[in-house]
Amino acid sequence: MRKIKTLFIIIGILLPTSLLFAQTTVNSDEIVGKILTEEDIRHICELDYLDVDANTFIPHRELRNKDGGGSKRANIQADFVGGWPQEAINAFEYAMDVWESHIDSPIPIRVVANWNRDLGENTLGSAGPTLIIQLQNEDGLTYYPIALASAVSEVDYVAESQGGPNEVDYDITVNMNANFPSWYFGTDAQTPSGQWDFVTVVLHEVGHGLGFTGSVRESGGGSAQMGFGFPVAPIIYDRFVIDGNGNNLTNRSTYGNPSQSLFNAVTGSVGGIYFAGLQTIGSYDGSPVPLYDPSEWNQGSSYSHVDLNTFTGTPDALMRPQISSAFAIHSPGSVVCTIFGDMGWPLGESCAAETGTESQIVVHEFETGEIDFGVTNEGKSLSNSVTISNAAGASDPLVARIAVSGESSFRTNSQTRFLVLQPGEKQEIPILFAPSSEGVTTSELVITHNSQVLENPISLILKGEALERETTFILEQNYPNPFNSTTRIPYALSEQANVRIDVYDALGRHVKTLLDEQQSPGRYNQVLQANDLSSGLFIYRIMVDGESATGKLLYTK
Repeated sequence: MRKIKTLFIIIGILLPTSLLFAQTTVNSDEIVGKILTEEDIRHICELDYLDVDANTFIPHRELRNKDGGGSKRANIQADFVGGWPQEAINAFEYAMDVWESHIDSPIPIRVVANWNRDLGENTLGSAGPTLIIQLQNEDGLTYYPIALASAVSEVDYVAESQGGPNEVDYDITVNMNANFPSWYFGTDAQTPSGQWDFVTVVLHEVGHGLGFTGSVRESGGGSAQMGFGFPVAPIIYDRFVIDGNGNNLTNRSTYGNPSQSLFNAVTGSVGGIYFAGLQTIGSYDGSPVPLYDPSEWNQGSSYSHVDLNTFTGTPDALMRPQISSAFAIHSPGSVVCTIFGDMGWPLGESCAAETGTESQIVVHEFETGEIDFGVTNEGKSLSNSVTISNAAGASDPLVARIAVSGESSFRTNSQTRFLVLQPGEKQEIPILFAPSSEGVTTSELVITHNSQVLENPISLILKGEALERETTFILEQNYPNPFNSTTRIPYALSEQANVRIDVYDALGRHVKTLLDEQQSPGRYNQVLQANDLSSGLFIYRIMVDGESATGKLLYTK
């Protein structure tokens, strides 16, 4: 099994993506998308056959017995084009039944199934979404395969596309090789020697149409490119793919688009490529899932498949780039289910049963809901931390992504933006406050995780204050003012100092000393009880290491 040398260098991990819309109908002219051509689909998958008996047989009924069954939560409708034999139709519909128990969508998923006589002799099938829809999520503009876009938004994009520039009649195009002589159309997962299981191939191809689809393609001259449209946006699958150093392939500071460096990454020259969603890592023993990255770019195989060697002979072999004879697997498997979950697919019962994680996140600062850095000067910095642990009684690794949203004065160490904790482990995450201007600054620390224990994501307020350069303290107006009985005098220190606060009457006579002590940096509110004073105007003065400032207050009984 290929694994990245150390997981704590990963800096580009994506959280389960939140879409920023809540509508159920759209105007056809408002749909921003791209209709995928046959060439686009060939870039995604041209499934080759491997003329070696694998003698691996995993029928769907065995998996259903393990998870107690799986009721259908999706409705996949297929139109058969090109003179399909009935036994092929029966096998195709059986495969649709399997997928219907693994995903959940309120919108019908329409498939055009082509009995294709023009595929290459080595190609079992090809498939992809008919249309990718551009939606806004937390990471920016992203394309979603139309079936996934419809499922998460509850918009029937096929119906809504009618009459518009991106009109389509189906969600998925599947091409099956009508000339292939050695199909096995049975549904018992007992594929004979020298034959290829039709149900397995259909499950594989429909998986691409549902979302196991990347946009990277060779662009010539030893370069590769990613995404579609202008400005260029990736497909949701792309946002989860990292190299062996933990850099996300969508990170343009690392990978230009197009670029030779991107081509080098997807052909395995940067330690491999991996799918690194939180759910996926949590289920895959705390590691990102290896993807197929042969040293020579292989159109229709590279990038949009799991690694061939890693998953051969495993229950997660469905989305490998080659299918052997005497091989049948009638379930997506836990890896595909978690990849779908990370991309936003609502999961049906069969997938949910395979992907449940039992990590138990503990954020030790969670009860307060805030991390206060205190006070410093602009141009200087303060450090603080948050501690995250996975409870000792947990059964699975805790996978979490740490991100700061909002004000850029706060940042985490890039080495700890992503972490994997085994049961009983904990890690302290350092956070830096480095203000570039004076004033109070707030931001938010967002912790996205795979645990079911606490809310997801967890948010903590980050707060810090900066005084002007070379300024040791500030004194502010008391409040309330005028006041009756009690008021507060606010001030802030940027460094440890001796502090004295006195009150004088309007004639400058000393009335009382409120404070005379050494104090640490921070913000303070000194209380003044004035019950023993007469009404009138008073002056308060602060002395900090020999420097002073004054204010006026009005006391009325």
